[in-house]
Amino acid sequence: MTSPFPRRLGRLPSVPTPTALCVTVAVALAGCSTTTAGAEPSRPLGAAAPPSPAGPGNVGAPGLGDPYFPDEGNGGYDVARYDLDIGYEPSRDRLTGVATLTMTAGHALRRFNLDLAGLTVSKVTVDGRAAEHRQDDDELIVTPSRTVPQGRRFRTVVTYAGTPRPAGGSGALGRYGWQHTDDGAIVASQPNGAQTWFPANDHPRDKAAFSFTVDVPGGLWAVAPGRLVRRENEGARTVHEWDAPEPMVTYLASVAIGRYDVRQGRTPRGIPMITAVDPASPGNPARFAADTGRLTDELTALLGPYPFGSTGGTVDAQRTGYALEVQTRSVYGGFDPDGEIIAHELAHQWFGNSVSLTQWHDIWLNEGLATYVQWVSEAAAGGPAVDDIMADLCRRSADDDWWKVRPGDPGATRLFAEQVYDRGGMTLLALRRELGAPMLHRILRTWAARHRHGSASTPRFIALAEELSGRQLDALFDAWLYTPAKPEDC
Repeated sequence: MTSPFPRRLGRLPSVPTPTALCVTVAVALAGCSTTTAGAEPSRPLGAAAPPSPAGPGNVGAPGLGDPYFPDEGNGGYDVARYDLDIGYEPSRDRLTGVATLTMTAGHALRRFNLDLAGLTVSKVTVDGRAAEHRQDDDELIVTPSRTVPQGRRFRTVVTYAGTPRPAGGSGALGRYGWQHTDDGAIVASQPNGAQTWFPANDHPRDKAAFSFTVDVPGGLWAVAPGRLVRRENEGARTVHEWDAPEPMVTYLASVAIGRYDVRQGRTPRGIPMITAVDPASPGNPARFAADTGRLTDELTALLGPYPFGSTGGTVDAQRTGYALEVQTRSVYGGFDPDGEIIAHELAHQWFGNSVSLTQWHDIWLNEGLATYVQWVSEAAAGGPAVDDIMADLCRRSADDDWWKVRPGDPGATRLFAEQVYDRGGMTLLALRRELGAPMLHRILRTWAARHRHGSASTPRFIALAEELSGRQLDALFDAWLYTPAKPEDC
């Protein structure tokens, strides 16, 4: 994710309000988060409670026990696919939905949970049979009519409705999830806002394919990830169907509803592309499409094959103050993204989207890697050389509290602190200085290929770097990721 407020070579911006889910890119756009060392802003959904243990026999745990968000996600099953069929009426800010989840039981299940916040469930079925359900805060608790056997593939259908509300609103994460706009809505859900608009196993560990069928007032667009299957007028409504077959983390699922200048085509190298620009936004539709296509191809040359069936992006007039790397189609809220921001978001298609986190403390693997790629892209376009970026950022005094935030484990309230981006990117610059650019880029390409459409962790990244380089690198990674002090080689 990224903020449009630039901080070039270490100068901090003046950001008037807290910024959610920001991709803090250290040169072109870093500093999007308002979190500073020592600050303790409010926690987002699910972050306050202690880990939830598994219930007695055959009950799926109401949380996956992630140290940062212990109540998010749910145990006992794996979701293979979400088929979301939703209708939205912007004039009343009312959402109606039917979510069909194709799931596999990890053990025998007589009860299981889904994450759903602020919307009312009217009906649940499991394999076509009515299931008991109740809602307890942000948990939807489902009791099938009969126990689901271990290993069984089963289908859960949830019918729900209501006025969706964004999560957050203050502190480090700002507002995220479903957000009503002047002519529709925009969704940017990192870290755990998917539950604001559909029932989910809302944790990156459980990736799934998606389809989106979205019914909106006639003439509006509903832009979602993946391939546009159809867009048809049905009376006074327009129905859109999108298919996203590659595994996706729930926070990367999105829909943008409103009036857009939509352009469909291909990148210069032939990757299918759809871009959408709100005419009320500062975005330039032609330039945005051209930059997105060009940069997708450039990053493919650097990082290896593009991991999805399409690329693109959406620029909305809603002033969210950040961008989010929605899978295949990043969302930019209320500003005209330049090439540097676009490069950062596109880098996430490899790092964060295709290769995803297993736990939130590894967030630097998303943001640090994308920051490094953005710096390389910026340098290739005539911006500062990466060595100059490193030198400038290292000018911070060792006494500066900035160094106390550890990007390899920043804490839930500092998930999007600028150090996760800047110091995360500097970790790769330190690795580049140690091993050389060709070896580093080989590591990045191998990382993207080996874990394509999967999940991975920091220990696996370190092991890969050591495997390919033949070097012992624990000290380097410990100094840059886990030590709350300025590294000696900075």
